[in-house]
Amino acid sequence: MRIDTDDTLLPVDKRPVIPAFVRTHSILRASLAATGGRTAPARIHEAGALRLRFPRVGGACEGIILNTSGGIAGGDTQSVAFELHAGACAAITTQSAEKVYRSDGEAAAIATTLGLAAGANLAWLP
Repeated sequence: MRIDTDDTLLPVDKRPVIPAFVRTHSILRASLAATGGRTAPARIHEAGALRLRFPRVGGACEGIILNTSGGIAGGDTQSVAFELHAGACAAITTQSAEKVYRSDGEAAAIATTLGLAAGANLAWLP
């Protein structure tokens, strides 16, 4: 006898309801400034599952966005904003391709805002 535990085989009205407190609501805000011939973080704000790390690789400013929740599911929200001050130069990417899960309920929402002052250069590579 085979017992299948895949919720997608259940009718919609019989699937378990995911409570709102299980969803992630993440915010990542960072401003980068050119100082002393190099670009460095001026301010960083992290909340929820998003983190920003700067590995020490050469002279370039490289930021890596980490999602500690392991993916994005229905009802999750992410808000990411980067501001580069005049003359700042950076590359921002993610640790890997983001896993996005199908949802039978609420949609996930991702908002991205990028601001560059005069002479700033950003390689945005999510």
